[in-house]
Amino acid sequence: MLGRITSGVALASMAALVLVGCTPGPSEEEVVGEARATWEQFLGHLNEYSANPADADRQQLMRVADPAVADGQMQVFEQASAAGIHAEGARVTADFTAVQSNDNAQTVSAVVCVDVSGERVIAADGTDVTDADRPSQVAYELMFDRADSEDDSNLLITSYAEATDALAENPCS
Repeated sequence: MLGRITSGVALASMAALVLVGCTPGPSEEEVVGEARATWEQFLGHLNEYSANPADADRQQLMRVADPAVADGQMQVFEQASAAGIHAEGARVTADFTAVQSNDNAQTVSAVVCVDVSGERVIAADGTDVTDADRPSQVAYELMFDRADSEDDSNLLITSYAEATDALAENPCS
């Protein structure tokens, strides 16, 4: 009798291991949704800190971006604060398109179209210094990586750059 119980427990344990090993990772739709959510949090921080550059918080940025991206943005906010420049209004995502995601959902590349028409750049004296030739929408190329996050469970933005004119997947077109 004890032999049957032991065999039954062993079979159940093996079945559980097989099922755990075969558990599929997140679907591409889930990964793209996670990347978009990470982007929206990042954009929210950009909007908040552009309005009040002196309040920029590197730790908050690092919840959604790796240290290099967070540090790059902190430099921008520090320069704006020193010059007395801030933004009024907000940037809004007009389109988010995942270009590529690897099979194990560790990295995602995307292009995003950001509507900047509602954002104005204000100088220290209160005058609007927004470039009159600035386009109403700007495309950015993004890279997300799960391996760079502290607990490997969240996608972080590891690259954030204005897209080149040669971008094949321009979401602002």
